Order: sequence, then structure tokens, then C-alpha cells
Amino acid sequence: MYTTDRNILHRLMILIAAVAACSLLVSPTRAQNIEGDPAKARQQELAQQEAGLGLAAGGTAAEILPKVRLTPRDVSITGLDEHRITLDGTWRFVHEVPESFDGSAGSVKDWGEVQIPRHYALQGYPRMHRKFGVPVAYAKRFTIPDTWRGRRVALRFEGVDGYAKLWVNGQPAGKNDIATLPSEYDITPFIRAGENELTLTVEKSLVTHWSRRELGGITRTVYLQAMTEVNLARLHVDTRLNADAASATMNVHLRVANQSDAVTSNLFVQLALERADGTPVAIDSAEARTPLPAIAPGQTLEFMIPVRVHNIETWTAESPSLYIVTGELIDEERSLMSARQRFGFRDVRVAGHQLLINGSPVKLRGTNYHITHPDHGESVPRDLIQHDIELFKGCNFNALRSRPTPVYDYVELCDEMGVYTTVEAMVSIMMYDKGPAGDYGADPAIAGPYRHHVATMIESYYSNPSVITWGLGNECAYYDYFKVAALGMHKRDPSRPLFFGSDNRLGVGIPYMDINDDHYPRNRGNRASVSIDDLSHVADDAWDYPDDRPVFFTEWLHVHTNNVKEIAYDPGVDEFWARYAEIHLNHMYRMPHFLGGFHFKGAPYRNIGAPGIWRGVFDADRRINNLYWHVLKSHSPVRIHETAGLWDPVTQTLNFAVENRYDFTSLDELTLNWTHGDQTGQAVAVGDPGQTGKLMIPMTDPADPRPISLEVRDPHGALIDRYHLTVRGTQQQRQTPAAGKNHPLEIEQTDDLLIVTTGDVRYTLDRTTGLITQAARGGDVVIDGSPSLLALPAQLKNFRGQQKRTLVNQAVGWQAQHVDVSQREDHVRILATGRYTQAEGTITTTLHADGTAELAYDFTWTGTQPFALFSSGLTFPVTASHDRIRWDRKALWSVYPDDHIGRSSGIAIAAGNPALAASRTSYTEGPRPWPWSADLVSGVTRDFRSTKFDIRTAGLIDQQNKGLLVVGNGRQHVQAVPRNDDLEGNIFTAELHGPPADGFDLHVLDFHNGGTEPHLLKSIHFELRDIEFGSRLTGGATLRLGTYSEDAGR
Repeated sequence: MYTTDRNILHRLMILIAAVAACSLLVSPTRAQNIEGDPAKARQQELAQQEAGLGLAAGGTAAEILPKVRLTPRDVSITGLDEHRITLDGTWRFVHEVPESFDGSAGSVKDWGEVQIPRHYALQGYPRMHRKFGVPVAYAKRFTIPDTWRGRRVALRFEGVDGYAKLWVNGQPAGKNDIATLPSEYDITPFIRAGENELTLTVEKSLVTHWSRRELGGITRTVYLQAMTEVNLARLHVDTRLNADAASATMNVHLRVANQSDAVTSNLFVQLALERADGTPVAIDSAEARTPLPAIAPGQTLEFMIPVRVHNIETWTAESPSLYIVTGELIDEERSLMSARQRFGFRDVRVAGHQLLINGSPVKLRGTNYHITHPDHGESVPRDLIQHDIELFKGCNFNALRSRPTPVYDYVELCDEMGVYTTVEAMVSIMMYDKGPAGDYGADPAIAGPYRHHVATMIESYYSNPSVITWGLGNECAYYDYFKVAALGMHKRDPSRPLFFGSDNRLGVGIPYMDINDDHYPRNRGNRASVSIDDLSHVADDAWDYPDDRPVFFTEWLHVHTNNVKEIAYDPGVDEFWARYAEIHLNHMYRMPHFLGGFHFKGAPYRNIGAPGIWRGVFDADRRINNLYWHVLKSHSPVRIHETAGLWDPVTQTLNFAVENRYDFTSLDELTLNWTHGDQTGQAVAVGDPGQTGKLMIPMTDPADPRPISLEVRDPHGALIDRYHLTVRGTQQQRQTPAAGKNHPLEIEQTDDLLIVTTGDVRYTLDRTTGLITQAARGGDVVIDGSPSLLALPAQLKNFRGQQKRTLVNQAVGWQAQHVDVSQREDHVRILATGRYTQAEGTITTTLHADGTAELAYDFTWTGTQPFALFSSGLTFPVTASHDRIRWDRKALWSVYPDDHIGRSSGIAIAAGNPALAASRTSYTEGPRPWPWSADLVSGVTRDFRSTKFDIRTAGLIDQQNKGLLVVGNGRQHVQAVPRNDDLEGNIFTAELHGPPADGFDLHVLDFHNGGTEPHLLKSIHFELRDIEFGSRLTGGATLRLGTYSEDAGR
């Protein structure tokens, strides 16, 4: 049972009955729109008397939700081999319907052609007309075979976007306003044997607007279905597990419709059960065959048959065992037809603050999946959906939130592949959109179509075990028509909990919902401020949610999307994002009532005609990007938090604590392969689901400091995670490259210059500015200009842009007011005091006898126009020949793919790997054959230009490994970009610093905000800085010039 306010429920049920009774007395009227006032809107809904709350025959109150007929998709008709005809393919189409249109195809003269299922807006036509009542039209000829004489014929649309009106052979045959979901028409009275023609108009409606489906048209498959006159109109299954979970009751829900002219007699329904592979499953013979009472013409008999089944295998996302029930309709001993329905033995219920599946609490590691594709819009073929789900499972998502209300192929694939999914009503964004009436959706004119929509949604996916929750909408105010529908949904399907997907806590603590939902966790607008040193949880009450029921977040952990210039300028924001992912997941597992969250988003999405794209964990061509690995690691169900293990000399094993985040799988069901030098083997792990267990690796040489590579695979062989492990106390120490030998300091001064030489290292400084103008070693010039304070404004502050200042260094126009030079035996120090146009302070340069240069800065901001800071530090101009960045850093994960921008150490060439040049030239279409990190942005790869966080060492070198190295402290960051980079005109660097030039700017950063995606930052942030008058910027850089071996610093 779900927790609801029983008194409210009782009062509302009385109210509904009263409304139903009034419908006999009051004729429907058009409601006047009330702007933003749910209470007044509710009063108008009562006055309007929607037909969906009328009285049934005999004077009894109808159900809240209307009955919906959707013939089972998998049927067989006795004696009829061809019982389904697809109408997919070429249809006639016209975008501007003439006034002369009368429902017949002949009343339109200028038909074009489109392919179905597909958006017409992807086939050269404009989008849906914006005004209500202005349709587009389709026409299709079809042939009814002679073998269908005497049969009922249904026309099935699996999805039409818009208010649809149907004519068959010129006669009105029905209408529907269902938004993406199936609709079915009995066209038997309108057809004839041989050639027939249907026409369909589609126009905008309230449902269309609020479902955000304004592309319009026939977007899913269409077919004709032949049926017997007495037929199975419904076959669905839900299940109830017994306490032992080895047996269950299979509740088979059926409808038998008598569409003949005679009363039925001697009808039976015969049930049979099999596994998905065809293996028969025994059921009690008395329960398998059910006699039916007589059914009068025009009546439909609805009933449920409970069947006990033993020795079952339950369905979960970790073990998606499926069964098929067959229902055969028999007249005496003659079979009329049969229908098949696939399902799983799966039980979902809310118990306190937990969601239980098959009696066990679960956590949802989910993502949002807008089921779209660049070539197909929202009419995505099954094989492409399957590929997307494979990618999602490959990075450890176990749950999906589908938008739009999904095509049936998607739900079937979730059943087969083992993925939990929500299914939501297609009503969205009322909180932020005034809508056609300017009332933010308060007008109850949508109430009847909305109830029809959710009734169809439940009917369509009732048997699918992967569907574990129903959602009532997205980011809307909780109007009373939602509450009424919620009561109907509980009645229609008591086997699944409900949630209301809303923002700013509007889906929390509301009546008739079983799960609290919010978008982007925060406590009444207070976002969490967290430390980079503790990613285990969100402290204090920043993410405080009531624990009387489970809470999940159908949107959270937003990827960088809106800050498009930051993403291009510094792909390292995607590396920093991993920290957000880690703390979200860790906090979820720490809080018992946190059911989970749905990362936003999994697959990229761009609306037709829209310039921007919502980014995912792979690109539009389905090439994975660098976020993919971060999701795989943070969402991994097998977590080794401490990667340095303890050696046990007695058992001769290396031991680690392992957190098992699976819900049903024990660690001993996994395969764990390890490699250490030339040794390989399988590790042993023990630990129950949801518990911390133990990993044991047999080793013969625990003193070997090389890392142990561990690969974790699930019981199906899929990669789950990878680790580099060590023996505690024997980790390889990463050595900072040694400084050069001390040499006598030689100082040469001219009127303009100060030249300091030690050994073969030479620094040239401008005596007027007090800054380095050139640094060289052995004649190789590395730095060929003066360093500068760096203060880059972020792209966004909250949701507002920072315009021309975005990513343009605001420190410009250095003028020294005083330069002081002091010399000691082992160093020379130059203290320059001065000002930029918006800052004043000092830059101190200390040149050591070993060739090391140390710079320190201390500035106070004097500018009067504040801005949000993206990054700050010092920037150095480096010559073009030093076109390779090398680094060694403290990384979040112990192991990365070799081409990942976040790997702990590596070398990246500015122009990319020369071996990829040919593939770039020959590339035409499909997934790009080079990795995401190798994409070029403003002439250099993402790998090269991405910030390397938390460096030990990093710098720019040439082909001979000579160049400039920054010695970090594990807290500094380094980024290299083309000199005066303007992102090919997308940022306004030239106005302050001149046009792009040869060479590179090497930024040594003391601060980086990690990116300013506003949907991410409204939940949580690590450190944000606003620069305003009086703000202080301090830090420094330690530099060395030299030749560095490939393994230096490792």
C-alpha cells in the first residue's frame, strides 16, 4: 500500500462522484482562463464538466480514467496467415490544407510526399503551424485483402504528434489528442474489400503545446490489424511475489469484446506460460482454462485470472528474466485467436523511505534519455535505440528517464537488456511557460485529454517489468487536475508508485505521490558548498529532504552545456565535472532515503531548428566523449575507495575493502582479472549486495612497486570498472625532475635590459617593466614575451552571460611604478610594483643559480565592474616550436583510458597525432574514427588545450623534449592555448590583446572554478569567486628550462 492522506482521498472521491452526478444536469461549457490561480482553475474545472467524469450506463459513476482499447500487439488469428498490414512508407502530405478540404484526398490538389514514420519537418517542410485549428494533412491508399471479409479491422497509430482527425473513404472515422502515445480506430464500418483511402489531419492543441511536441505529424509506426468479431481486446500481466521469492501469482488481465451481432456462448480462455527462450512452464490446469459467461453484442467482458507459478526467476535490471503468457480465445473447441504478452516476475512497492524491487531496496544510477537521433528526430529505429542503451549500460547506468513518452521498442529493449525506466506523461514546463492562455497551464480545458493521455500510457506499458514508476508531468505546478488523475492512476495500476517531476521542490511532500521528486537537489534555494578534499557527501543541510518517503531527482548532475564557450576554450571543465559526479553518487549511497538520480543527460539532443545542443556522455554520432569514463567510474557498482591494499603474509594475499553497490549481485558472482608485471590471475571477492566486502589478490612479490591492474566484469562478461592498485607502503614515488646544477650567476645590464645567465640558462628582463621578456636554454628560446597576471571572466554568472569579457584576460596595460633588483650569491630577485588598468600590486621574479625561476604575484582589483571568475594565475607566452604539453598530476581515478584528457600523465601534441591526419581528411560520415580528445578547437586538440588539474609538473616541450616545465604543488593547474586565442572569433580577445599570433599562452593557474553550467551550480559548487573592487589575487609559479625524458616526473 502506498502512503497517502486517507481523509483527503476520501473527500476527493466524494467530490469526483458529485461531479459525475452533475454531468447529467450541466452541459459542457468553455472555461474562461484564469491566470496562474489553481484554486480558481479547479472551480472552472468543476463547472466545465469534462466528459471523462460522466456517468456510466445504469447510473453508476465512471472511473476517473477512461477505458482505453489497445489491441495486444502480438496476436494470431486462426485461419488467417496475414493479419497485419503495415502502412509505413510513402504517404501523401500537404502542409497548407486548402479551405476546400472535406476529408477526402481528392479535395487536395497539391499533395507532396513524406516518409512515415518520420517528422515532416525533417523532410523539407516547416514545423507544425503555431495557431490552433490550422492542420497539416496526410493521405494513404491501402488494400483490404479478400481474406479479411467478415473480420473487424483496426487502424493503429503508435504515435501521432498533435490533435488528429481521421477520415476513411471520405467518412469521419474518429479523432484523438494523445501526444506520442498509441491510438486505435475500429474502421470496419468505413472500409470495403479492395482499395481504400484514409486521410488524417494533425493540428496543434493544448496537449500538443504542453507536451512540447510541436514538430508534429505521424512519428511512429502505423498498421492495420484484422480481428475476429469476438476478440481478445486486452492481455496484460502483473505479478505478486510470495515471501520465498521462488513462487508468485501471475495476474492475467483480459478483456473479451463481442463486436458481433449475436450473444456469445461456450467461450473459454486458455492460458499457457513459457520462458522467453520458448521453454514451457507448467501452470495449474484448473487455472489455465477459464470458462466465460455469455457476452451480449457490443459488450466487453473484463476480468482477471490469478495463476500460481512455482520455481520462477525474477526480473531485475541485474538479471532480466522474461516470460511470455499466451491467452487463447476458444469458442467451444474452435480457436478464434490468441494473444501473447511478455512480462517479468517483478514486484515494486514503497516501504517507508525505500523503494523495494522484489523485496530488496534499490538505488537508481540513472540518466535522462531524450530518444532522438540527428538523422531521425524522435522517430528513432529500434537498432539505434538498442545501441544507445548498450552505451548507457556500458558506463554503469542502471536506470533511464525517457522523454518523450517512449516508443514501445524502447520499453521492450529495457525489459530485455535489464534497465529500469520511468514513463511520464507528456506535460511539461508549465512552471516556466505562460502557455497559449497566459495561465501557466491552470486552464482545466486540458484535464480530460490529460486523463485520456495517462490512461493510454498505463494501458500501453502495463506489462513491462522495466517500467517501475509512473510520472505525471515535468516541471509543472501541481494543479488539481493532476491530483484527480493521480487517484485514477493509483486505481488503474496499484502495482507501481507515482511521482510528480518538478523543480524547486514542488514535487516534494505533495499528496497522492509515493516518491518525492526534485530537479537539482537544494534546500529552498541553498546550494551546497563542498570541499575538493572530501567527495564523500554533502555536509550540513544543503541537500536536506524529508525521509517519510523515498526521494529521487529526475534531473541532477547536469553536464556542461549552456557554458558553450567555456567547453570549447577549456575542455578540462569536463574533467573537473568528475568531482561533481563522485560526490552526487557518494551522497546518494550515504543517505538511505535517497533513491537515486537521473543525470542530465545521457544522449545529446538538439531540437529541429535549434542552434544549441544538450550534451550527453556521447556525441550525436554516438562517439563516446570524456564524460563517459567519469560516469563509468562514479556510477560503478564495485567501489574500491582505498587503492593501496594491505599485504597478509599468512594468506599471501593483498587485501582491499570493496563497497558492493549492486542491489542483487554478490561480489563472488563477478570476474576480477588482475595483472602485475608478467603475472596474471583471478582475484577473489566476497560481499553481499549493499555491503562492504573484501577483495583478495594472491601475490608472490609484494615489494614490487609497479601498479596492479584490476579489471572487473559482471556475470554477463560486461566491463564494470578498472583499477590500478598498489601495496600500501610500496607505491612508486613520483619524483619531481631535478633542478640543474648551481652555476655562478652572471648579470649583464644595459639601459633597457637585465640579462641573468646561469650555466646555459638565460633570462632577459625589461628594466622598465621589471618582467621577463625572454627565457632560453642552450640558445633555444622558450619564453618570448612577458608574463602577465591572468584573470579570465567566466561565461555565465547564474544564467546570465558576461558578454564581451567572457574568457578575455582582464589584466591588461601593465605599467611598473617601481622596479627593485637585489642580488645574493645564489639568486637574483626583481620586485616590480605597478598596475594594470584594473589591478595594482606586485610581481616578484626570483632567478636561482640552478636555473629555476620563481614568480609570485599579489594584486588588488581596482576595476569597478564585477565579474564571475573562471580562472586566474599567471600566463606565459611560449614559442611555437614548443607545441607539446606534458604533465604529471594527482588524478581523481587510479586509471584512465589512454586517450582521456584527464589521465594522470601524458604528452599531447597541439595539432594532434600525425597518424590521425589521414583519417581526418578521408572522414565523410558516421562516428568519427578519432577520439573526442583529438578533436581540433581553434587549431589545437582538446587534449592539448584542456586544463591539467592538480599538477606535480606540467609544461610545454618541443620534439626533442626540451622546453618549459612548471613545478606544481598538487594544487595548481596548467592550461595551454594558442597565443591570443579568440576561439575563431567567438571571444573578443583581440580588443584587449591583439589578434591571434604564433605560439602558445601557458596559463599557470591558482584558481579554476570548474565551469559555470548553471543547472549544475544551482545544486552544488566547490569554489566560486566574484572579482570586484578590492578583491585580492595572489599566487605564483615555479619554472624550469631543460630537457625532460619521457618518464620524468613519473
